[in-house]
Order: sequence, then structure tokens, then C-alpha cells
Amino acid sequence: MKRNRRAGVEDLWFKSSGEKSARHGSGSRWRARYVDGRGREHTKNFSRKSDAARWIEAETVDHATGTWADPKLSVVTFGVVAERWFKTKATRAPKTVAGYRSLLDTVVLSRWNDVALRDISFEDMQAGVDGLYEK
Repeated sequence: MKRNRRAGVEDLWFKSSGEKSARHGSGSRWRARYVDGRGREHTKNFSRKSDAARWIEAETVDHATGTWADPKLSVVTFGVVAERWFKTKATRAPKTVAGYRSLLDTVVLSRWNDVALRDISFEDMQAGVDGLYEK
């Protein structure tokens, strides 16, 4: 069952009834958490409620504008993702697969293979695509 998207900040030191929790006084007090569009929960703890709220707001804006990147995946290189994509093309005609491999190796991976996804901006990609048309 997929979880609904939602976000919020919770107090880890006090229960909703106002009683002290078992964690009272230890560790960060505030937990910010949200469920992304794929139903996965992301959390981060903060000492101050305002910092937790600010983090949630930034994450929500990034999701809404399409600029969010999963921190766990951001260390993955472009080459790794490109190879995953290439494997999905195995059912194509052999000539098509060979063409994809050639383009990947000579044009795309020669520039982007070892670059982490987090380090690639829209402007970088646009410049790369524009460079293809200039040749």
C-alpha cells in the first residue's frame, strides 16, 4: 500500500498528551519528516523547531518545482544511471543497440561518466546538448 504524501514536524521530547517521552532531554528535540511522491519517508532531526520547519519547507518547494534529488542517490554517477538505462534497451534491434552504445561511449560517457548526479546542473546539460548541434 502506497503512503500518502505528507509532511510535518514532531516533538520527540513530549507526547501529544503533554507527558514527557522516554527521549526527553536527550538528542535533538524536533523531527521533521515527509513522505515523498513514491511513498518513501524521509526524516531529519533538529535542535530547534524553526530549523525543522525551514527544512520541511525547502524540501516541499524542491519537490513542487522538480529540483529535488534523493540524497541517497545523489552520489551515484551519471555513468551508472546511463548503464542502467542502456540495459533496458536490450530488446531493440541489434543495430539500434549498437548505435546507442556508440553514442553513449563516444559522446555522452566521455563527458559525464564519472560525474555525480548531484554535480550536474540544468545549465551543464543544456551546454552539453547545445555542443552536439555545433559539431
